[in-house]
Amino acid sequence: MRLNKVHPTSLISLSKKISRNLEMGPYGYIGPNAEILQNVVMGKYVMIGAHFIVAGNDHNYQKPGIPIIFSGRPIPKDTIIEDDVWIGTRVTIKSGIRISRGAVIAAGSVVVKDVNPYEVIGGIPALKIKDRFTYEHKIIHDKMLKKEPFESLYCD
Repeated sequence: MRLNKVHPTSLISLSKKISRNLEMGPYGYIGPNAEILQNVVMGKYVMIGAHFIVAGNDHNYQKPGIPIIFSGRPIPKDTIIEDDVWIGTRVTIKSGIRISRGAVIAAGSVVVKDVNPYEVIGGIPALKIKDRFTYEHKIIHDKMLKKEPFESLYCD
């Protein structure tokens, strides 16, 4: 499969289904068995564990008198995963949300609403657990993220 909008420094492990219009910045990683539907945009340094799914928001279910299977689909919304996001294994994200820069999503979570910058979230549905950084450290990290992407040693 051709993924023309994935930066050549990023790696996608063997996956179940990746939409051809996936956009992914430099130095990213997607673990095995991912299912990523259309209109997903990822920034730089995004790290995603195995069995990741972007799904949902793709059926009209609020039409009385029409079975869901015949009710059509809404216009798909973009799912945005900003720079330096770490998503653990077996995470499901509802299509059409934004995961802001520096966020961390705990393994097994189901994300159904937007995530603020540098939040650590987890659970079903995913809720804020804590902030990743102090205010001062957020400023330092933001300065780094504004620089051109750079290669370093990967974690082992």
